[in-house]
Amino acid sequence: MNTQIAVHPRLHHYGVTTAKLDAMVDWYRKALGMTVVHRSEVPPQARGRAPFSALAFISNDETHHRIVLFETPGLVDDPDRNRHPRLQHVAFACNTLDDLLGGLCPA
Repeated sequence: MNTQIAVHPRLHHYGVTTAKLDAMVDWYRKALGMTVVHRSEVPPQARGRAPFSALAFISNDETHHRIVLFETPGLVDDPDRNRHPRLQHVAFACNTLDDLLGGLCPA
């Protein structure tokens, strides 16, 4: 076993739940140039058993997906969310602040 070399994997993708799939897809499209690679609805016979009703795989590069958005009906904003464990942030690399603000981040 190699104990001398530290492996530093790159972020491949992450998943997010939302009650507003269309709005989330639209935001990521506008803000980060993401496109929908695959989108599907849970079949009617599986609704109620699946933890979500639809999903969208989105990416802004050659990788199949960088983000998976899971639509989960009934989610509500948590007014006490700042007191709960949660994802703190996810970062994307841009060459300059102007690239970020202009929507020109490299993939």
